[in-house]
Amino acid sequence: MTIKQMAEVSGVSTETVSRKVKEMYPDRVTNGRPTNLIQTEAICVMTELRKKNFVEPLQNEKVPLQNDKLPIQNANVVTKSDLAAFGTAIVSEMMKQFLPLIQNRQPLMIEQDYFSINGYANKIGQRIAFSDALAIGRMAGKLSREKGTEIRKVDDERYGTVNSYHVDILKEVFLV
Repeated sequence: MTIKQMAEVSGVSTETVSRKVKEMYPDRVTNGRPTNLIQTEAICVMTELRKKNFVEPLQNEKVPLQNDKLPIQNANVVTKSDLAAFGTAIVSEMMKQFLPLIQNRQPLMIEQDYFSINGYANKIGQRIAFSDALAIGRMAGKLSREKGTEIRKVDDERYGTVNSYHVDILKEVFLV
């Protein structure tokens, strides 16, 4: 497991995990290269982070380790079933976080409801002169203020920023 993966699983920063790995396994850390730990080492680091209250306990309030203690010097006391339980706990926690996002996934529909004068004119297939755009902009601004509709600013490559108006306002102004 890499430091980045451990940080994602435990919900702490990569710096926190990195410091703990450097403290526990200084010979495994090489600057500029990803640090890969075997599962038993990763479990030891996660246990230590939990002891320091960096990592919240799992659902059952227990890190799935044999006898709930794992001496760092003798990492061979972890059994395969402990590792399987740890892997299951990781997958379970990740699924809790991502399943609602996956289930509620809906197609993203963006409906643009504000346009600049020239943008709306292009949308409806009209070409307007600069002076006409200024006059229509004044009418749209006046109507927007009367109706209490927001006037937004948008970036424009030719003029810097220009006003944009709600589609309902622009429909009224362009019919006049």
